[in-house]
Amino acid sequence: MRYKNILFLIVIIVVISGLSILAGALNWINQFIIVGTLFFIGGLVYNKRFGLKRSVYGFLVLLPFIIIYGGVVVSSNAIHVYPIAFLPLITCPIGLLINSKFGVNASVRKYTYSALFVIFLAILGYLGMPNWLAYVFSKPGEQETVQISAVHNLKLRNEHDSTFYLGDLKGKIVVLDFWSTSCAICLKQFPEFDKLYNYYKFSSEVEFYAVNLSHKGQTSDEIKKVITNYNYSFPTLFTSNEEAKQIKSIFQFNAVPTLIIMGKDGRVEYKGELITADHVIVNNTYRKLNKLINKEFAR
Repeated sequence: MRYKNILFLIVIIVVISGLSILAGALNWINQFIIVGTLFFIGGLVYNKRFGLKRSVYGFLVLLPFIIIYGGVVVSSNAIHVYPIAFLPLITCPIGLLINSKFGVNASVRKYTYSALFVIFLAILGYLGMPNWLAYVFSKPGEQETVQISAVHNLKLRNEHDSTFYLGDLKGKIVVLDFWSTSCAICLKQFPEFDKLYNYYKFSSEVEFYAVNLSHKGQTSDEIKKVITNYNYSFPTLFTSNEEAKQIKSIFQFNAVPTLIIMGKDGRVEYKGELITADHVIVNNTYRKLNKLINKEFAR
């Protein structure tokens, strides 16, 4: 293999692996599409001048990314990015397959197949990754360990500083959006939570509350100033720092935002993210609520 070909091969490997890893700075949907496309192109540009068999070339192209990115993902058990880590094992061979069919020469059919495959990758990333993330980041099955009596005895305060007990809502489907003032994502998702509230606000079956988890030293007045800067219609409940710790312990979560949906019997039916996009079917909040409402009507 000539020096120039070796250098070109190294450049291909470094550029593809480097850009794929750097794409992690973007969201996971974009990274999925970028990684898949880059390794597909990597397989597509194989040339016999490299002096390597296609299988050997593919192995060399894949190796750095699989070891570096895939190794970190597996060792840290980052299941949410498994599709990104192992997607090249599929897309690079497909690029090599198209290359074996058409070679490096340009042709309408080669470009057509390549374009269709990249479009397929984009659709798979746009539709598949959000559903995968919704599945991974939600916590089905943990609700069984939540003590109903402890939930019902939780003491909160409403916007008028009156005492509020979750137990008073027994007989209703209750949606609780837990947030804190230091959580930028919490504030960004408020418009979607407000849409959700307004969609169901005329239903006598469902109650919605954004529940602030107070930091140490914060007062309800300070928190109210944050929420009143926005023109939201959903009701808000407030906690002390100790009550916030108690809530996290009872519902068994650490990070916010966390959405909790409780059925009419007070049991936790869902714990995870607020998911409202139409193309995300897994753990979609609208679907969850509609299922619960229809379940109650069916009794």
